[in-house]
Amino acid sequence: MSNQHANPLVSVVVTTYNRPELARRAIQSVINQDYPALDIIVVEDGSQSDLPEWISSRGLNVRYHRHEKNMGLAAARNTGLRLAKGKYVSYLDDDDEWQSCKITRQVAAMLESGGSCEVMCTACWFIDDYGKSLKKSTITGNIKESIEKNGLSVLPDNTGLFLKRALADIGGYDEELRSHTEYALWMRMAQKGYSAASIDEPMLIVYQHAEWRVTGDLGARSLATDVFIEKWYLHWELWYGRDRAKKLRREFWRSVNLGLAEGLMNNGNIRQGFYYYRRAVCGPAFSAGACVSVMLSFFRVCLRRMKLYGITRSAWQVIRRGCFKSRN
Repeated sequence: MSNQHANPLVSVVVTTYNRPELARRAIQSVINQDYPALDIIVVEDGSQSDLPEWISSRGLNVRYHRHEKNMGLAAARNTGLRLAKGKYVSYLDDDDEWQSCKITRQVAAMLESGGSCEVMCTACWFIDDYGKSLKKSTITGNIKESIEKNGLSVLPDNTGLFLKRALADIGGYDEELRSHTEYALWMRMAQKGYSAASIDEPMLIVYQHAEWRVTGDLGARSLATDVFIEKWYLHWELWYGRDRAKKLRREFWRSVNLGLAEGLMNNGNIRQGFYYYRRAVCGPAFSAGACVSVMLSFFRVCLRRMKLYGITRSAWQVIRRGCFKSRN
């Protein structure tokens, strides 16, 4: 087997906006990969930074492209896809990082799969001020069937190694959405009948930090939620039937609004936080499950404000591990 076939070229697209220090950490985690055939692309989405000088001063084999104006994550990733030369494409946000073995392990798993899947995911660590938690992919096997069984994946698409031709076939990311881009990507892949596999070892580190997103993006995220549901609800109904489609819509609506509410509450914006809690409960259809989720979310907020969340979560993880061992 030739080296080209043993080590097919992988294009890595790092998207960044106005966070050069974090972007340098992300890019360095790509440079540190132990895989020998990488095509590294940085797409800066409208901000201006010293990243070009930093890349040049270190003699890094990195291609840099900058949008003249901010066009959103989906557009930045599509730019990276158009520039990509590899057989496979993988994405990384500027505030996250990879373990050094990620691409090597994924390419090996892809080759071993014999072409049975178009994307290979990994587990990941979510890290915040209170510790870390492990997330595993719920997108496995046929993606359409996986969504019916497990719901929409909460795992970031940063974990994925995608077959480039599959991304091109679905038209890349949905640029109409300024949020929920990963959900729309899974739906587009499901529509084409594509499949996924996953490595349970965590090889992506997702940092959840207080500076984000929540207050500045409220309107965009709310609008994107409505647009996403409008685009995909009829597909769910056609694929899975009306009852399952309604449940997917409720779960998605609840997840988005709970995330906004909890982020706002944690940042001290109590009034707006309660507004999004109310949205989580009341629309698009009332459910008792939404009430329970809101209470659990509010309990987490209270624990954080009392500085007890980290201790409580650590204790709960110990209890869960003990229960799991006892069952086995």
